[in-house]
Amino acid sequence: MDAIVSTASIGQVEGTPDSFAKDRDAVAVMTKALGDSGKPLIFTSGSAIFGVFTKGEASPTIFNEDHPVPLPTSVFAPPKAEIPQPLIDAFGASMAPRAETEKSVLNAAGVRGIVIRPGLVYGEGKGYDLPNLIALAKKHGAAPHLGAGGVRQGYVHIDDLVGLYVLALERALAGTILHAVTDEIALGDLATAVSRLVGAGGRTEALSLMEMYARGGGGGVSLSVNKRLASEKTRKALGWTPTRSDILEDTEHGSYAT
Repeated sequence: MDAIVSTASIGQVEGTPDSFAKDRDAVAVMTKALGDSGKPLIFTSGSAIFGVFTKGEASPTIFNEDHPVPLPTSVFAPPKAEIPQPLIDAFGASMAPRAETEKSVLNAAGVRGIVIRPGLVYGEGKGYDLPNLIALAKKHGAAPHLGAGGVRQGYVHIDDLVGLYVLALERALAGTILHAVTDEIALGDLATAVSRLVGAGGRTEALSLMEMYARGGGGGVSLSVNKRLASEKTRKALGWTPTRSDILEDTEHGSYAT
């Protein structure tokens, strides 16, 4: 065994607070399996760890690789966002074990622990948030977005993401956090592209947070949260130079159309 790269997330698949704790337990087993080999252990976290709720506008802060996690409630759910308490509790309970998992990897003795936080992954017709948005648009006749559609998320093409994993295996030091983000997009613009893809012209639906949740469950919430990450330190440390920033074109006319 040359390395362990953990890309599967029980928490993301199951979407419950307890399931993110399962990720933590799985990574503990992986760490033990590597022993004191000094070999790389890469844990794939996510940009949701810096998720910030608003009423549909962009949140003010772009978080760099060194910002402490988890975010306090006052930051990820500011009072002016008027987020229902059960949703605050569920989101906080999900991100706390995610932050614990990150820290356990970064501080693991005897291995080269690395954490990668990808933004919204697109390309080759795959991903998580984008296919979910397309499915909602097909089901309801137009793509939804929260409020005015100004929520912003960082994104990365799958090819550029793979390139970062390769660089991390080759060059990243133990205890390194990497942000896999090429640029940002407003989710209202992404919803417009998706609506065009499914034949709804440019028509989108502006929904409340609870309406987004009712339609898409955890996926609807994921499409309603600002996830703004800076990647300058990642690029400088590893020489990572992402080249794909065609998320709207790929959505409307590229891999998701074919």
